[in-house]
Amino acid sequence: MSLLDTASLIVTPNGYKEGKLYSVIPSDGSGDLSVTRATTATRVNSAGLVESIGNNVPRLDYSNGTCPSLLVEPQRTNYINYSSSFDNAAWEKQLGASVTANTTTAPDGTMSADTLTIAPNQYMYQLQGLSSGTSYTISFYCKVASGTKQFNMVTYSPSGNINYSPTLTATTEWQRFEFTITANATASTSIYPVLVDSFASGSFFIWGAQMEVGSYATSYIPTTSASVTRNADVISKTGISSLIGQTEGTMFCDIYNTSNSNYGIVLSQTLGDYTNSIYFFNVGLSNQFVAEVFTGGVLQMAYAKGSTLSMGRNKIAITYKNNDFAVALNGVIVLADTLGSVPTTNNLDFTDAGIGSNYSYKVNAVSLWKTRLTNAQLAQLTTI
Repeated sequence: MSLLDTASLIVTPNGYKEGKLYSVIPSDGSGDLSVTRATTATRVNSAGLVESIGNNVPRLDYSNGTCPSLLVEPQRTNYINYSSSFDNAAWEKQLGASVTANTTTAPDGTMSADTLTIAPNQYMYQLQGLSSGTSYTISFYCKVASGTKQFNMVTYSPSGNINYSPTLTATTEWQRFEFTITANATASTSIYPVLVDSFASGSFFIWGAQMEVGSYATSYIPTTSASVTRNADVISKTGISSLIGQTEGTMFCDIYNTSNSNYGIVLSQTLGDYTNSIYFFNVGLSNQFVAEVFTGGVLQMAYAKGSTLSMGRNKIAITYKNNDFAVALNGVIVLADTLGSVPTTNNLDFTDAGIGSNYSYKVNAVSLWKTRLTNAQLAQLTTI
């Protein structure tokens, strides 16, 4: 018998419908998660194509390979107009830069990618109003017909704030390039997805431009004549005290870290209240991973890693029993604590661990046990 056979709850990106992600264990519906997002959103489907899906539908994303992950993202707005129509007048073409519309198959499988032909001292840009001190991330998809071509992404404001990305290289495969800046003035700013002033002239296939507030790019939000907002993914399950160990237990998470964003999984007595809770969270910008247990508002167990989890896949487990706690990361027991009490908890929440709205991650699995697994079992469970 494997450890998974003894779990009280297993959730993986598997069966779903609008508003619901089915649990593998239990199979009677008592562990199914509620999913809300009152807008459409995009994902990468099993064919490797960017695809729009409906309101409240869980996003099973295949961008990591043949097995899906549950994509969990905050609310974001794409401020770029005509995000995939570079021939539109919203995109200024200067001094000979030109765009030919709908010349090749785009990352969404449609014939909607455009060709930008550009040389040094030629420009294609879109004006956007930026606020001083705010971080913005600009992204778009790009490839070339043959070989490779180099370029920069650039922003320029009349106040003289010029930001150049590192040298970027387009190949014959679609890539999504991104560039994060912090505005130093509140002003209209020119956004140049492709600039070749230091490089050779050439033609680039381009699609899916996005500018959003934040330090990392989220999934593509298509636009036409106005900005578009995608709501946050809110994923939780309430009223499952019978599936959560109340005097002892274990929580396991298999998560794919893709950016310097925040993320967290929490067991709580009341959603959004951490007076009685067991959780972990990762704070990307402050460079720290934390696992904690609170009972009656008093900290019972705490682990803080001096740096964020590594990019890519991470397996995490927290196990608890009165005066017996442990935390495991990727096969290593990083904390053993022999003092503290266990809270009463009732809910599982994928999108709130006191970290605010800046969460973004991919979930491969979340499992619960109503027993305190041994340290050897924790190491086995979290080994990648």
